[in-house]
Formats: sequence, structure tokens, C-alpha cells
Amino acid sequence: MQNLNQQFNNLNGLEVDRKTLEIMQKRADKEGNLIISSRVAKILHEYNDDRFLVEIINLVEPFGLN
Repeated sequence: MQNLNQQFNNLNGLEVDRKTLEIMQKRADKEGNLIISSRVAKILHEYNDDRFLVEIINLVEPFGLN
């Protein structure tokens, strides 16, 4: 199972619906992941579209050991 950071990064290049982003934002809020929560919230707030082509310029670093 992918963690939230991996799941977010894997959206790059995909077309997703608003519901998918809303679910991801709720999960980020629940897990206390402010980076993903704020990035998704910004998109949902700025655009009223039902579908989004995701292009992530700065991927979120996965948590874990280096």
C-alpha cells in the first residue's frame, strides 16, 4: 500500500476528477500532512473544474530513512 506522498506523486501526468482530489485532501488533513493538504486545497479553491490534468513541478519527498 502506498503512503500519501507516493499516492500524490503518482498523480503526475494523470487526469483525475475533483472527487479524487477531495478524498486526497481529507486523507492529508486526517494524517496531518499540511504540504499535500494545502497544495490540493489551493487547486480546488482556484478552479471549479470537474477534471484536472495533474502536473506536479515539485514532487513531495517520501518520508522514511535516507
